[in-house]
Formats: sequence, C-alpha cells, structure tokens
Amino acid sequence: MNEEQNRRLTQVGRGTPMGEVLRRHWMPIAGASELDENPIKPLRLMGEDLVLYRDLSGNHGLVERACAHRRADLSYGFVEADGIRCSYHGWAFNASGKCVSRPYEDTVNPDITKRGRICIQGYPVKEKAGLLWAYLGPAPAPELPDWEPFSFENGFVQIVVSDVPCNWLQCQENSIDPVHFEWMHNNWSTRLSGQTGPYSAEHKEVAFEEFDHGLVYKRIRGEATKADAMWTVGRVCLWPNAFFLGDHFEYRVPIDDENTLSISWIFTRLPQEVESYSQPSVPTWRSPVKDDATGRWVTSHVINQDMVAWVGQGVIADRTKETLGLSDRGIVMLRRRFEQDIAAVERGEDPKGVIRDPAKNVRVQLPIAEREFLLRGLPRQVLLAHPIWRQHYEGFRFAYGAARVGPPGFPGGGRPMNTLSTIQKACVARLRRIDVCALSDALDKLGRAGAVTGIPQRSGQGRIAGVAVTMKVGPGQPPPGEPRHLGCTAIELSGPDQVIVVEQRSGVEAGCWGGLLTLGAKVRGVEGVIADGPLRDVDEAIAYGFPIFSRSLTCLTARSRVVELGTQLPVALGNVSVQPGDYVVADRSGVVVIAAASIEEVLDTAEAIARREGGMAKALQGGTPISQVMNRDYEQMLENKR
Repeated sequence: MNEEQNRRLTQVGRGTPMGEVLRRHWMPIAGASELDENPIKPLRLMGEDLVLYRDLSGNHGLVERACAHRRADLSYGFVEADGIRCSYHGWAFNASGKCVSRPYEDTVNPDITKRGRICIQGYPVKEKAGLLWAYLGPAPAPELPDWEPFSFENGFVQIVVSDVPCNWLQCQENSIDPVHFEWMHNNWSTRLSGQTGPYSAEHKEVAFEEFDHGLVYKRIRGEATKADAMWTVGRVCLWPNAFFLGDHFEYRVPIDDENTLSISWIFTRLPQEVESYSQPSVPTWRSPVKDDATGRWVTSHVINQDMVAWVGQGVIADRTKETLGLSDRGIVMLRRRFEQDIAAVERGEDPKGVIRDPAKNVRVQLPIAEREFLLRGLPRQVLLAHPIWRQHYEGFRFAYGAARVGPPGFPGGGRPMNTLSTIQKACVARLRRIDVCALSDALDKLGRAGAVTGIPQRSGQGRIAGVAVTMKVGPGQPPPGEPRHLGCTAIELSGPDQVIVVEQRSGVEAGCWGGLLTLGAKVRGVEGVIADGPLRDVDEAIAYGFPIFSRSLTCLTARSRVVELGTQLPVALGNVSVQPGDYVVADRSGVVVIAAASIEEVLDTAEAIARREGGMAKALQGGTPISQVMNRDYEQMLENKR
C-alpha cells in the first residue's frame, strides 16, 4: 500500500473518500444512559465538534457545537422542550439545527422569516438497544440496522466506552485477524500471569469469506476439525467498522483521523433458572486505557489487549512499511472492499452494508457460532462447569474498570451499576412530599390501578418512597451452584432511593424477610421494604428503626420451607403488578405502585390534588364553613381537569 492509498482509507473528514463512505452508515455515539446525569454531552465525530443532548421532551439531538450567533459553546447551554439553548444570549436551536428563538431580536424585531434562515448543522439521532446512534450523511438516511442480538432476552446488557488515541482503520483491521487471538489473548495472557506455558492451540488453517453485512473469518486450531463452529460459522467483521462475536459488538467510531471512540455492546446470557429476569435499564461505563500509576497501557483484559496492538502501530499506521503474511488475507480483502465502497459512493451509489428496505430490517441475523446457547441458555450448574462461559460469570473479562459488573445474583456478579439517574432521584424526591392517599386519588383520576391495602407498617417511622427492586419467594428447591441466602441479591442491587418489594404469597407460613436482612438493607441505605408476605424478627426491625411494611408477621424461618425464586422480575402486591424500576410509596394509609412510564403524569396529577387540598385546608382555617368547602371543591377533586 502506498501513502496515497493509506490516506484514502484513514482520513475521515467531510469530503474525504473514506469519510464519505462512513457517513453513509449509522454510527453508535453514546450509551443512552450517559445522558441521565447530564442531558448534554460534547462529542467529536469524524472531525466535527458536536453536542449530543436529550431535551425536556425526551427527544435527542446532535448539533454543531458552536452557536450560530457568536460561536459560543453549546455544550454549556441548557435543554428546552424542543432543543438546546445557548447560555450566552439565549439563542435556541431544534434537533435539525434550525434557530427557533433569538430572545432580544424576537422582541425588538420579530422577523420570523429571517430567524428561519439561521441554522447550525444538525444530524438525526435514534435510540436502539440502549445505544444512541447518529447519521452524518446525506438524506435520505438508510435504515438503522436491527441486528437480532438487540432483541435477545434473558440476559444482562452493558455498554463499555473508551477513547483510543489512534486511527479507526487499524482498530477495524483487528476484526478480520483470527491469529492474533492465539498470541495476544491466549499466549500473552499466559506470560502476563507469570507462567511460561503451556501455550494455547495453534492455528492450523484460516479462511475468509464475504457476505451481505461484512466479512467472516474461519479457523481451525489444535485438534479441532472442519465440523467445529469456528469453521462452519466463524466470526464477523461487521461492515463498516465493527467486530461481532455473537454475544457482543465492538464498534470503532472515528473521532477524527487520530482518535477512535470504542463502543462495546455486551450481552451476558443468564442461566435458565432466572429467565424471568427483566433489566430495567442498560448501564454505560468508561473503561480506562492507561494505568495511571505507571503510564502504561492496560493489558489485563481482552479489549484492552487489542488496544495495545492498535496504538502500538502509531497514531496512523504506516502501511507502506508492512510485511503482510498468509494470515493477513482478510486484511487485504477488507482494504480492497473499502476501495470498492469509495468508488461506489463517488458514483452516487450506496456502499456495502447499507439497508434501505424496512422489510429486510427486522431482527437481521448474523453468523453466530453460539446461537443455541444465547437463545436457550443453560442451567446454572452447567454454566459454572463450562470452560468458556463460566468466565463471563466469574468476572468481567472484556474490558478493564468494571466494579463488580455482572448478572445480578450470579456468582462473581454483583451490583450491575444500577445507580439511579438524576430524573429517577428527582421523581423520588417529589414522591416523598405526597401522601399515599393523594397518589391513590391521582391514579383514580387517571383511570390507573396501583393502590394496595392490607400491608401495614410494622417498623420504622414515616413514609417511604423509591424505585422498586423486586424479589419473589416461594416453595421449591434452591438453585444449583453456590448457596446464597434469599434477599442477599436484592440488597446488593439496592441503595438510597430504592425500595425492596417482596412477594411471598405461596400460602406457606414462613418469613420472607428477617432481622439480618433488615440490618443489611439499612447498611446499604435502602429506603425500606414492602413485603406481601410474612415478616420475621419484627422486634429487630423496630430496634433498627428500619421501615418495613408486611402483610403479616411470623416466627417461622424460611429454611426448608421457601426459597428465593428470582430477583428483578415482575412480582405482585395484592392485585397490582410491580415491575423492576417502577415507583412505590408506602405510609400508614397503604401502598401505591406507579409504573415507571407513568410517573411524570401521576406526579403532576397528585401534586395538583395536594395543592387543592392545601387550599381547602387554608379556607377552613380562615373560617369558611366546612360544608361550603367540601361541596364546592371536594366533589370536583377527581374530575379530569386541573
């Protein structure tokens, strides 16, 4: 490859050959959860300085970072109901980049036609599979690929993000390089552990093929035969800038010519015993690429090891000095195919991998060697005995920096970074100011179920409110694998602004919550427990001052009577279903469950009711006869108006 060819494939700015090819594809640019704490995020993509945001209506936008007025930084602006507003002089822009407000100019010279001609660059954004995707190319945009794994069930998904200081192409070439697994991930890991062997099985044969959505590499190692899935199915170099390995995608998104945004979408299949698990949100976390103590690249995890190879080739690899070998046939195929894409775009055609037909964009299948396992799962004890899959539960092997991230309730896992968003915390704070009766009235007004009676407060003082972490208890055999006392997983998943909700309605007289669990929850900062079932050790709960609401009391232990049937799955309080992530409030009047999707509407309605009741109380204190106050206001309290 000569210098000109290298430039053609590595430069990503607007108007460059490869930059125009990449702009014909949707690119993942962030985890949706990244905007939970701060709804504005500055980004640099393909050489452009941009701002990603979520407005007050919940819609996403990606616009030029510089305001059209005097080029102030919009990443220091603030979101409105429809777009983002500059903090310097208040100019506002919608998701298309059109100026929708110039406060001073609109006041003194309200020329809407002139304002309508002012715009900054804006790009479409879509949310899928917990990721935010952007399209930076010409209209009309193609379909955003609906890859089959994005619809996988019974698993835990997380998104891992890193900034890599090198060009995108050397990252993507790694996706069609099978032999590096033997040396970088197997043999080097052996040496990093202080051992000199044994080394892993050698590659005996490799092959490369092209299909609609990229390239596939196949390999035979050691004693394997051509009946092995790594030969019959292989691994996918997903077009144009991703690596797909069945349970995860690794995207290499160009920041500019010299930096790459690594975004990994990772699915961990849960054991069959917890197939009712429902994940309320997809966490996003950043994986460091350097060790702060030494200044050296992190080498302990799979993707970090890849990064060592990428950055070691230089900021932009000098391919004029390469010496390619037989195992690099896939690299040659990839480069030639990109040249064909460049030519296609220059002719006005779509490059490889673009999907235009919506009918062909439904759960699009890709080659998956482990399809049966990912779809149907395995029993817990089989997973723990498997030489490969058990590694996914003993620790997070893909990227450095995970703090006990893993499927909840599984050995080696822990709290899957389910800290609450700013919006959730704000909703809980509002709920604490409203009594259960007003919330019940709001649900009545909106025609929603959610009020539960017959679960009185047994310990603690005052109202509790929080986001639900759920647990189901009943008769059965304890799950195979490492013994784990019921309630431990729910406690480890919980913290401030969260309430543990327990269902134990089996008819078996046995405690579903007890004294040590109470202390454990109190130490974690959990708001309280609501149990549709028997509470044990109530005196201990009273002594701890920890709020617990339960259907009944008992002295009988759970041992040999009931077991934990699952955590973070739908449960019931009375006749009301509770999903993980719903909101629950309890006081001495009763319990209310509010679906997460309805929280804002219910809060607004309940607050309006509380304000009206407050006005009525003031009227009574001011001397207005009670019959007049009640006849005039109370009977209209639940009318569908505010």
